[in-house]
Amino acid sequence: MTDAPEDNSSRIRNLQNQVKEALAESSQETSAAPQTTPIDQMVAISKDIVLTSNKLQSVETLSAPTREESVEEARKILRWLRNMEFTDRSMEEWLDHGSLQVVVAKKTAIQKLTHIFAAHLHQARLQNLERLNDAAIENARDAVSAMALTIAEHTSNLLPDNHPELARLDDMIDDIPERALMRQAQPVTRLLDTVELGLEHATGKEVSEVSAANRLLVISDRVQASAYELQSIKPFEPPAREESLEMARDILHKLKNMSFGDKPIEEIIANARPEAKAAFAGQLEELVDTYRNLLTEAAQLNPNILQDYRIKEANNAVGQFAYAVKLMAAKEIPASAAATQQIAADVTQMPEQWGDLHNRTVNRLLKSAEAGLEKAIEDLAQQQQEQQEAAEAQDMIEDALQNTDQAKRKKKKRRGSSGSGSKSRSGKGGKKQRKQHQDMTADDYVLKQGRFSEDARFAQNDFQITMPGLKPEDMDAIRKLGLSLRDIGNQLKDLSSTVATVSVNDKITPDDKTVSQRILEAEQQKHQPNGPTRT
Repeated sequence: MTDAPEDNSSRIRNLQNQVKEALAESSQETSAAPQTTPIDQMVAISKDIVLTSNKLQSVETLSAPTREESVEEARKILRWLRNMEFTDRSMEEWLDHGSLQVVVAKKTAIQKLTHIFAAHLHQARLQNLERLNDAAIENARDAVSAMALTIAEHTSNLLPDNHPELARLDDMIDDIPERALMRQAQPVTRLLDTVELGLEHATGKEVSEVSAANRLLVISDRVQASAYELQSIKPFEPPAREESLEMARDILHKLKNMSFGDKPIEEIIANARPEAKAAFAGQLEELVDTYRNLLTEAAQLNPNILQDYRIKEANNAVGQFAYAVKLMAAKEIPASAAATQQIAADVTQMPEQWGDLHNRTVNRLLKSAEAGLEKAIEDLAQQQQEQQEAAEAQDMIEDALQNTDQAKRKKKKRRGSSGSGSKSRSGKGGKKQRKQHQDMTADDYVLKQGRFSEDARFAQNDFQITMPGLKPEDMDAIRKLGLSLRDIGNQLKDLSSTVATVSVNDKITPDDKTVSQRILEAEQQKHQPNGPTRT
């Protein structure tokens, strides 16, 4: 009995030593294994999502899942993603928020959701090929491709230029179908709703935690709000995002090809299954949302588009759809008195023309919506063309100005490198210089100065020869008269140039100089070395 405490203590010491040895071995194994960084994790996730999303376009290329992908797991992932912040933004903006670990978690969740969807599509292919042609499944495939494209691009932007996986990832991005571009601008919630609905149609089970009836009620409220906004005369707020024109046409095409497209609205309200109504309402909400954003964008630059009859008819068709979805929701919620009363109140307050659904088929209303949608698309395309032409014209002007500036610089350089240092004699400056030179030459000739001083005697003799019989005093008188006439002509020229610069508002300055003083000053200016001064 006395040996028991010693045995216990020894066992404890042995156990402690074993734990220490195990921890040491574990730490050695961990240090020997390569550490995976968040960037490396995102590269692996992005490549896997792109590969899986591309296989979704051809379901026969999908392989059997390695484990059972449950709907319950998809429901948990969708709940977790929807509870995150910024899900009302595009996926690109959504991924920009959070630490690297949080971003890895977001991308991992999308990766798991993609695998679940792919697994159930593979199972649906084995059971029923017709189900794969469902519009909801096609939309879900496009939504997954859009998410894969955004995730891969986000990862590529984080990689340094020398990363070994960058070129491979960029090549995989180029292989993603262009249809993925249509949904890239959609908010995360819209993409998740689309994948959820496609998963429900692929499995035949309810994936959403919200029943089809409650989903109808929520959608009807949103469509109603959009219909009232389109009917409002107030200026539209700028659209939340730039819509894809191809996306709008694609949604419209799928709605027109639904199985009950040629049936009256009233028959669908009365007889369609709740799931079918919810799927139709979801597609319809997406169309209305896209049309509203496109029309808002077009009206920013051309408010007159709101007065077009096609736009008015399309807006009225949206109101009728809102009325119909409200009735669908009322049909599916008879047990909720509060919800039914609210629906009744909403329907009563709607414009009377919205309730005119008698013999109105889905395709007939879609035709009106299509005309307004095409008008908005046409107007946007024209505005984009005009903006492009204006941008091209501006580029041409800037190029021309740049070429002109370069030519001026080259011309100035040629002038500066001539070596003479003299300015050009062409133009108005050259004419003015030649005129001054002629006046100075005439003054020298008449006054017998400068280069004409040595020829004064010969000039006088020539003058006497040409005019015989005149006395010397007569010649002096003629010479003085000529000088006086010349002075008068010069004064007239100066006067004309001075008068040309005189304005009506100019003040008259007093001149107290005598005639003799002015003549003296004129004679002094003539005999200056640089010639007469022009004022």
